[in-house]
Amino acid sequence: MNNKNKSYDYGKIPPQALDIEEAVIGAVILEKNAILMVNTFLSSEMFYKEAHQKIYNSIIELQLNFLPVDLLTVTEHLRKNNQLDMVGGPFYLTELTGRISSAANIETHARIIEQKYIQRQLIRISSEYHDKSFDDSIDVNDLIDSFTIDIMKINNGVTKQIQQIGPAVDKSMDYIAELMTGNVKPYGLKTNLKAFDNATNGLQKGVTIIAARPGMGKTSFILQLINNITVDQKIPTALFELEMFEDQLIRWMQSQRTGIQNQRIKKAYGYLETEDINQIEKESFKLKHAPLYVDFTPAINIIQLRSKAIQLKNTHDIQLIVIDYMQLMGSVHKHQNREGEVAEISRGIHELSKELDIPIIALSQLNRSVLSRTDKRPSLGDLRESGSIEQDAETVIFIHRPEKYGILEDENGASLIGVAELIFAKNRDGDNMPVEVRFDGATLSFTDLETEHPDFRIEPLKDDKPF
Repeated sequence: MNNKNKSYDYGKIPPQALDIEEAVIGAVILEKNAILMVNTFLSSEMFYKEAHQKIYNSIIELQLNFLPVDLLTVTEHLRKNNQLDMVGGPFYLTELTGRISSAANIETHARIIEQKYIQRQLIRISSEYHDKSFDDSIDVNDLIDSFTIDIMKINNGVTKQIQQIGPAVDKSMDYIAELMTGNVKPYGLKTNLKAFDNATNGLQKGVTIIAARPGMGKTSFILQLINNITVDQKIPTALFELEMFEDQLIRWMQSQRTGIQNQRIKKAYGYLETEDINQIEKESFKLKHAPLYVDFTPAINIIQLRSKAIQLKNTHDIQLIVIDYMQLMGSVHKHQNREGEVAEISRGIHELSKELDIPIIALSQLNRSVLSRTDKRPSLGDLRESGSIEQDAETVIFIHRPEKYGILEDENGASLIGVAELIFAKNRDGDNMPVEVRFDGATLSFTDLETEHPDFRIEPLKDDKPF
């Protein structure tokens, strides 16, 4: 046997197509442009025969060095690397090219090699996890996560075929026709913040970054969105909460839903009346039965997050993912600096949104440079480890509250107390006009600007501190 890992064969020959492998390599050597038809998806490890792996790898190296690919160059490259005898010598290479007349069917043949490789990988993984499933020392949830990740790795290695744009155009026209009937509404998860929904037409697919300096209310904002989208509209949502404690998260959402100050719920005894308790119980019942799935894993990395998100998509059909916040995520690989780690995380979140075809909201921090400027309104350059984040995101929104910097009136003399500005620093499929909403620090709530503050029955305590 020329292939290495055969422990999973169980007496059967693994899926393979040696004649097809020979035809593909022969075609690539015979016709100079044939490699361009298959190198986007076919890798050397996909070949079953080790000699074919070495030959194909030499072909790829020649191409990467902008050298011609033919019988002479491949032979010489293998000789320089002391691999020519390993693959059967010049005679075998000549045989490969002599068995075909053209590269007409090379892409079809290469897809067969890819399919056989995937089959072998599935057999290998299945056999490994078959054995692991009998090991009682392995946590079953860890086993499921690990299995999902290994399956995803196979899927990641499969490159989709290029398609002519026609079917996508037809799909778009069908969608427009459905919209014209009035029976279908444009896509977008409504947040029930009118100004925000008008600017975005609801949360769109892709990554939305919400960023702010500490104390501006970015966590309160995403919890408000979850209350409005998930609890009120029953839209399944996954929240990956890397910062807050469980009891704090629930209490903040209870405060938003009831209009009872967060500090009063926190202190409870002596600060809440029977009517308050009844209101909290009523809203807690709605919260309890909401399709909200929360993961509090600290420093979760992108592979773990992706594995859990796919499971939630398959089991609960989640339509939204929220991450609080991305700089607290861990990295899978070692990088020279934090920017490299954040780039890995940012790219992974972007790919996950495309894979699941749903919106993802990720919170991000701003660096301290905004504090040294006269104009405190943040810009894209203020994003911490900003390069990859602003590139991968479809939308970047900054939360800016002028009163936090002692600015209590605008240039027209209008009060800015309780006003939060949502700055659309990037809005790939919409306009960049800023949006104003109201923020109530006592209840951690974001509402439309025209919405009045709740009429609290209990006066605020002197020692109550707004968020």
